[in-house]
Amino acid sequence: MILFGSDDNFFSGSEFGIKLEEFNTLSFLKPRVGISSLNSSFNRSQIFGGRSNDILVSRATSTTFNGGNGSDILTSTSGNNSFSGGESDDILVGGIGNDTLDGGEGNDIIAGLSGDDSISGGLGDDTLTGGGISVSQDGNSTTIKVIDTSGIDTLSGGEGADRFVLGGKSQLLPESTATTVIQYDEAGNDDYALITDFDTSEDVIQLGGSKSDYRLGSSPIGLPSGTGIFLGNELTAIVQGSSELDISASYFEGSEG
Repeated sequence: MILFGSDDNFFSGSEFGIKLEEFNTLSFLKPRVGISSLNSSFNRSQIFGGRSNDILVSRATSTTFNGGNGSDILTSTSGNNSFSGGESDDILVGGIGNDTLDGGEGNDIIAGLSGDDSISGGLGDDTLTGGGISVSQDGNSTTIKVIDTSGIDTLSGGEGADRFVLGGKSQLLPESTATTVIQYDEAGNDDYALITDFDTSEDVIQLGGSKSDYRLGSSPIGLPSGTGIFLGNELTAIVQGSSELDISASYFEGSEG
């Protein structure tokens, strides 16, 4: 078990499922805050972030992360981990295995990376994706990019107005300022998001590319029931919790570069 205090600083910085440029404050965690950080390589660890704003990274498997009270970044390079963001606005990024990620309270950004992940936003207005993310900073400008990886991910937004970012491309979130690069996969029914609680009155599904490239239909036979979102013949997502969806409605957003 690793207990993480308020002033520790062990993280060397590098590239994991979340890619971080070297900086000591994070402007997308508002107000600007100092950070503490930890890099662990112990299998079956329990890592607790405490009260500070932490970067917690594990190279090991079967790690349990709890971000605590601060605005945290939790990520792992390996698989089958459990993430809990805690009380503030957090960024959670899974590893290469099948992870469970729960944002807890706050407005969180949660990415599964590869594997078949279970992602829950919890309370707050959250952004969820089955892919990975890249974070970099230039002065006061922060870029957060979504990077697709394979897997069948279950996305549950929980309470609040949530944004579901679908894979199959490299795509920027609305807060970002850099140029979008769209890169589509060809994984068919082996790579899609299962969105379990979509609410058309407050949630948004962000597509890669133009909305006109997508169509809606019944989910394929043998897969969970719901409304399928298809890019051509490729299944991108299955949406549950809402019927009679309309691809032209405002709750679908394109991301043309």
